[in-house]
Amino acid sequence: MNDLTLLVRVLLFRGATEGSSMLEFSHLLHPIAACARWFERLAPIALGAFLSACGGGVRFADHSAISVLGPPLEKPPEPEPARVELRDDRIVINEKIQFAYNDDRILPQSFSLLDEVAAVIKQNPQVMKIEIGGHASTEGGDDHNLQLSDRRAHAVMKHLVEKAGVDAGRLTSKGYGEQKPLVHPDDSEEQREVNRRVEFLILEQQPRSTEASEPAIPEDANASAGPSPEGSVQ
Repeated sequence: MNDLTLLVRVLLFRGATEGSSMLEFSHLLHPIAACARWFERLAPIALGAFLSACGGGVRFADHSAISVLGPPLEKPPEPEPARVELRDDRIVINEKIQFAYNDDRILPQSFSLLDEVAAVIKQNPQVMKIEIGGHASTEGGDDHNLQLSDRRAHAVMKHLVEKAGVDAGRLTSKGYGEQKPLVHPDDSEEQREVNRRVEFLILEQQPRSTEASEPAIPEDANASAGPSPEGSVQ
């Protein structure tokens, strides 16, 4: 029972006990009492709708939960890993360079990947020499795989120099054929695909400077400061 309903009932009771002076307007209190009863019933519903619009779950005295309409908030997607990363002794590409079948021609879908490789090389001048290594699976003859991997490595180097503007003096290429497999044996096509790859190995690099250089002192700083006090050391 809310306060308004209680007040109406008190007034009706007093009208019944104190005489006609109160009963003269008691007929006006009956509609008020009806409105009070409706308000008493609708107030929890209105409050629940308001809280639902604000979001979250609310529990009342009877421990019943109010459901929140609408889909739940989705977690933002994780950022995709970089396709090209500079590590301590190599440049790692998290996507394969694609070649035409049994050929050293680089497919156009790998051009943007090589552009990113070139950007990493240019942004890191401390990396002085990089070997581009070509690797093959055990499928096919040894000599054929060695020559194909060498041609593919050279094609990547040529693309980086001629198409992406990397200094040719910072690059070298070499084919290894089947000599350095990541998976052995490579009996399945999935395993052979892992072994077919191009790697970027750092051969020479300068250490990065970790200490901030001290500001240079102008040569005429001492002269402009005037004569030093007697006995002081310059």
